[in-house]
Amino acid sequence: MSIEENLKLIEIKNIHKQFPGVYALNDVSITAYPGEVLGLVGVNGAGKSTLMNILGGILRPDSGHILIDGKPVEINSPRDSEKNSIAFIQQEIQFFFNMTVYENVFLMNLQDYRKYKYLPLLDKKELCKKTNEYLNMLGCKVDPNLKVGALHIGEQQMVQIARALAQGGKILLFDEPTSSLSLKEKEKLFEVIKNLKEKGDTIIFISHYLDEVQNICDRVVVMCDGKVSGEGLISDMSKERITSYMIPKEIKFKGVKSKVSEEVVLEVENLSGFKKPKNVTFKLHKGEVLGLWGLLGSGRTETIRTILGFDEAISGKVFFKEGNTLKEIKRKNLLKACGYITEDRHFNGLFLAMEIWKNITSSNLKKFASKFLSVLNTKQEKEEGLIYVKRLKVAASSQFSLTGQLSGGNQQKVVIGKWLSKETNILLLDEPTKGVDVGAKIEIQNLIRKLASDGTSCIVVSSEVEEIQHLCDNVIVMNEGNVVAYLSAEEMTTQRLIKECLGKG
Repeated sequence: MSIEENLKLIEIKNIHKQFPGVYALNDVSITAYPGEVLGLVGVNGAGKSTLMNILGGILRPDSGHILIDGKPVEINSPRDSEKNSIAFIQQEIQFFFNMTVYENVFLMNLQDYRKYKYLPLLDKKELCKKTNEYLNMLGCKVDPNLKVGALHIGEQQMVQIARALAQGGKILLFDEPTSSLSLKEKEKLFEVIKNLKEKGDTIIFISHYLDEVQNICDRVVVMCDGKVSGEGLISDMSKERITSYMIPKEIKFKGVKSKVSEEVVLEVENLSGFKKPKNVTFKLHKGEVLGLWGLLGSGRTETIRTILGFDEAISGKVFFKEGNTLKEIKRKNLLKACGYITEDRHFNGLFLAMEIWKNITSSNLKKFASKFLSVLNTKQEKEEGLIYVKRLKVAASSQFSLTGQLSGGNQQKVVIGKWLSKETNILLLDEPTKGVDVGAKIEIQNLIRKLASDGTSCIVVSSEVEEIQHLCDNVIVMNEGNVVAYLSAEEMTTQRLIKECLGKG
């Protein structure tokens, strides 16, 4: 049997990796066994993704060894990783969006599917057939001939997983693979992982969702500050124990819900879009955290986008408080008075190639522009940006760091800082803690409650029941674009929320 057919066991020994100002990995040793799903958890910046990038051939370690089936291997490139039967499903979608699904799935070995031996013509029929086989394994019904850019994020993630399976990997690295998947897609993915495990493959599964880790993994390794801080059988590792290894300092939710003011600052009346939302009506009060809850596709994000004018409305009105009275406002003008934290910070929330302080001031450049010729006062702008960097405790190697170099939690703090700098009284937050670690999540939740106690009104979209219950004063439950329930804090039981969003309340 060839080495490619038999690689299963992987040993990581004494790996070190440093970046300027950051010790990303410090003497890390991990072993993953054949037929095992190994969970790898830790807060953002703990070193998980750096370790996976080393195994995937994207980064090289400063020192240490990698052994596969007891034999030392050199992994200096993604091609080396593939030759050693390692397949890497990265956290961020990695595609050529103007190419088809089948071209992306077989990108690394398209030459194996030539129609004729000596002509550069691909056998598209065979490629589509093979692509369908892998997509069907994931329960994903996507046309292989479609451009990847035409798919929604959940479908793109499934195609990325199909590509990893198509590489024939015996060691599969899943870095936050469920972050963009629906409940049905997650369940199907877990079925696939269990099947791969039964075949004897080795799977390393990274997730911030401890429920997923406890559901799918056999063992768990916890990382903190670039080191392995704890490990054990999943049956011996409760959520509390895992969390204690992840966060050396105790971090608690300190936000205290206070009585919501009767003063209405925003009112939505019978708002409908072409598909979603459908005849949505609600009021937002001063200092209130109002939740929007529902399953994927329920119309939560579409409601936010229609309120702000990003998606066209076919009927309805939006009223905004100016002075002492509520006045109807054009939706496209509402964004000038509000802050909007989008679901995807990378594509439409941040300028990743710019410094942190420039991102923070980007929503309010008028404040720093001269009346004559609108010349920016960059000194004043930088001072303002650094105030929020300090206030939000953004962890960076220096004040000149690029935003793209930050961990996910710190990037999300920068997005929030951008709108705080604008000094708006209304914030619309779409999945404000998506893709961030436990510690950063609690910090962001504390910040939202602090803003509410200071009089800022917030609308929060979240997919997590616990976050909605923890954070919100009231919640609007949606199903298929309709408001199906309006619940107070006392009524937000898990059972009630789930029943309502399924239309069984």
